[in-house]
Amino acid sequence: MPDIDPKMRKSKEAIEADLLSRPGVVGVDIGYKEVGGQQTDILAIRVLVRQKRDVPANERIPTTIEGYPTDVIQREIQLHVLRVPVGEVVPEADTGSYDPLVGGIGIGPCRSVGGSIFAGTLGAPVVDNATSSPMLLSNFHVMCIDNTWQVGDTMAQPSLIDTGSCPGSVVGALQRASLGGQVDCAIASRSARGISGRIADIGRIAGTNTATLGQAVRKQGRTTGLTYGTVDGIHATVQIDYGNGIGLRKLTEQIGVKPDTTRNPKFSDHGDSGAVVVNDSNEVVGLNFAGNDTGYAYANPIAAVLSSLNISFHIGTPDFNYQGAAFLGGAAKTWTDVQFIPTSWGVLAFNPSDGSFVKWYNTPGVSSDFNYQTAGVLGGAPKTWTDVQFIPTNFGVLAFNPSDGSFVKWYDTPGVSPDFNYQTAGVLGGAAKTWTNVQFIPTNFGVLAFNPSDGSFAKWYPTPGVSSDFNYQTAGVLGGAPNTWTNVQFIRTNFGVLAFNPSDGSFAKWYNTPGVSSDFNYQTAGVLGGAPNTWTNVQFIRTSWGVLAFNPSDGSFVKWYDTPGVSPDFNYQEAGILGGAPNTWTNVQFTPTSWGVLAFNPSDGSFAKWYEW
Repeated sequence: MPDIDPKMRKSKEAIEADLLSRPGVVGVDIGYKEVGGQQTDILAIRVLVRQKRDVPANERIPTTIEGYPTDVIQREIQLHVLRVPVGEVVPEADTGSYDPLVGGIGIGPCRSVGGSIFAGTLGAPVVDNATSSPMLLSNFHVMCIDNTWQVGDTMAQPSLIDTGSCPGSVVGALQRASLGGQVDCAIASRSARGISGRIADIGRIAGTNTATLGQAVRKQGRTTGLTYGTVDGIHATVQIDYGNGIGLRKLTEQIGVKPDTTRNPKFSDHGDSGAVVVNDSNEVVGLNFAGNDTGYAYANPIAAVLSSLNISFHIGTPDFNYQGAAFLGGAAKTWTDVQFIPTSWGVLAFNPSDGSFVKWYNTPGVSSDFNYQTAGVLGGAPKTWTDVQFIPTNFGVLAFNPSDGSFVKWYDTPGVSPDFNYQTAGVLGGAAKTWTNVQFIPTNFGVLAFNPSDGSFAKWYPTPGVSSDFNYQTAGVLGGAPNTWTNVQFIRTNFGVLAFNPSDGSFAKWYNTPGVSSDFNYQTAGVLGGAPNTWTNVQFIRTSWGVLAFNPSDGSFVKWYDTPGVSPDFNYQEAGILGGAPNTWTNVQFTPTSWGVLAFNPSDGSFAKWYEW
């Protein structure tokens, strides 16, 4: 990538005011000269014009400026926000509602201006340097629209254009914004849903860097999704009409990106304003805000954005962003030795000693009682069902009694009643004691029932109706023969199921394909840590980025990525410690939630919210 002669940059800056004053000129940058529509390897001071035309001699661009070549390029520059009249819902591209919130998704203000509503892109979750609170980053012209904005203006995800509603889709409120100099940027606080420091289809942010000519870049935006491009112009000064009472504004030091047309026709389009631009190392180099109809784009330099708003990107740390501990029930020993089951409305806490339960709502804030309701009892009376295993399913929760193989379907409807909408009990296998002490793993076909005593398994389909055999298939055996793999832990992943042997740390990737065969499509075993007995007796927690492996003996953990390929170390990171030091938190239970992971200490009922962003 070429070094730009500082004298060339000074020559450009010295004359750009004169050039921008000429009719039709919209910008000046430094980039490669084009001849006949083809890029050369000659660096030039480039003048961007709305339309090439014959002009009087006094308006013509000189062929050189202080000895440096010039070029004239036709380029219209517009803001890349999407604007439509109120009431005209035109869903395009990504209209999803995301929990947790991530970068690269649609967002927009609840208010309308001039009879129109607006949509752009949530670039990335960021950290407010003043308060350490998570914030949502986008452009000024996306979140503020015009100069009548106020702190507290609400933001919706998805936007009103994309079937969102206010207050139903509100996820935050406008806090700070800046327009001028080198930036067009704004941040909103987060008031709802979880948050993750990754960009959809790109991954976690690794840091920041400076854009350079010829650099390959990517962005994930609301309208065009994941696109690829090349930095084509730097040190750009551009003039853009912001309308809405703001008028023409000049921004300096902008980054020009042309699309990689071998992969996508456009790098950016209307609705992509606010997306962050990253290099091949997942370092952010810019904040997308404008472009033209051919898909060419302009971005603010990211260092100026971060400085202007006093924010930073979140980079994972060993303590994993957990909060101070509180107690389930408000005081120590109120609820202990509790099982947790993730549900659509939050977390179900179940006491296996007497069958009592509470619905525990995982709202963003943490308080001593954590929004749980008055306890009910499974079966309607204490001791009716105790020591029960729970399996989340597409109909609600399956409660299984390992002592005799009986089960009930437990529906997690919004209301709570003593019997919690469970059906008459059935028995796995059709008769008591046929299958007992079984482990269950939710899969994309239903539930996998696994017998740790001999490694046998059955596929158990959670169809709406309940019958005594519950639609399970003939049993197979993990490994193809009894006792090949026994006492195995299972973790649901995006490729299927991960089978982990806590005795030596070995694992196998087990694919949950529709057909059942004796080996169930598992791969050759690897070992967590690269060698037997490096990590043993580990707990696993599924997260948005993969799997979290937690060692209850000392509180250490590793992030274990569920990439398609299998290698001995399975792409895990260096270990950290929950609490920052060994033995601070040990023997902890974990429950995945919309905002991250809930860490619960069964010895005293304390808990901490552990954010995976």
